[in-house]
Amino acid sequence: MYNWDAAINERVRNEFEAKLKDRMSDQVCRWKGKWREKGDEAKPKCIDPDVWAGLVKFWKDPKSELKSINSRNARYHDPDGLGIHKHRSGHTSYKARARKRVSTYAPLLYLHC
Repeated sequence: MYNWDAAINERVRNEFEAKLKDRMSDQVCRWKGKWREKGDEAKPKCIDPDVWAGLVKFWKDPKSELKSINSRNARYHDPDGLGIHKHRSGHTSYKARARKRVSTYAPLLYLHC
């Protein structure tokens, strides 16, 4: 059993949920791979059948598959020929994030002139 100061409950919950999202994403990916190999026989015992049916429905959806393919291609894209770049910018490219930062902070630059 773990105990911590009640004053940091919110922090503990936020960090737990962040770790859970990271780990659960990996786990669901493994389940999907096993499902592709074995079909419904791959369903883990710990999963509710209705939840499993929902996951399979999602995996079979053409929109979901297209998004998965696009994300995979983006992860393995090698524009400079220097090897695959690992990053944590999600579905948004670094260039798009930079453009957004510039457009967000551009009005502030004029305040100092």
